[in-house]
Amino acid sequence: SSIRPLPAPAEDLDLLLKQSEQAELLGAWGRHGDGTAKLALVSFTLTPPTREGVAIVATDRGLSVRGASTTGLTPRDQLDVAQALAAIAQLPEAAVYVAAEASYPLAKLAALLGALAGREVTLATNLSADTSLRPRAATRVTRCPEGLPNTTEPEGALPGAALLEGVAPLRAAGADCLLSGDARGAAGGRLTVGLRIDARGQVSQACVVHDELHDDAVAGCVTELAHRLTFPPPSPAGVVDVELPVALRPGSRVVQPPLCAD
Repeated sequence: SSIRPLPAPAEDLDLLLKQSEQAELLGAWGRHGDGTAKLALVSFTLTPPTREGVAIVATDRGLSVRGASTTGLTPRDQLDVAQALAAIAQLPEAAVYVAAEASYPLAKLAALLGALAGREVTLATNLSADTSLRPRAATRVTRCPEGLPNTTEPEGALPGAALLEGVAPLRAAGADCLLSGDARGAAGGRLTVGLRIDARGQVSQACVVHDELHDDAVAGCVTELAHRLTFPPPSPAGVVDVELPVALRPGSRVVQPPLCAD
């Protein structure tokens, strides 16, 4: 910002690449990476949320490929376009962050972008090593991969229609939880939430049974919504255990307008 500008980034990226086996990738939907990589790239064009991110960095020595900490991608340097595409082929759904040194020829950059047609691509610039990236706040989530714990309380019953009506607020608002997630979580996926409904129709326990997103912030948001659900009192009186599948999908993509009409 003009009030508090960021430190100027390095213009020569070869040394930075030599020191970095991974990349920290930041975009509108959050971060790919765990905050430990020295090479940090921030996107300045729009891309939808994806589960993975990978970087192609263009320098005077060729192309370098770096993955975020979650990808397990082997770092490679001094590649041509075909070699770079082959190196990221194992991550077909990953967003590709493309960054280049200022002196990199524009025609070569255009050729690289043309070769990436069909992939989700965002243009990115590197951040200075002096830039402070705050670590993500930890979120505590109750998980129950084996299902809800056993209880000695009597078993109640609720008709299916009452259950569907009671979980409607969660199905309506659940997708908003993606906004609290990191880049992987923001891409969406399926959760299964275990609910224990008590004799008053209140949710006494909510836990995550299955999770495709692997994002604690999203899972924590969903279970918080689940705790607020209300149902009719079970009849006969007692507790009702439910496993609720929840499909979370990001909202419609905002299409970025072209810079030139042609």
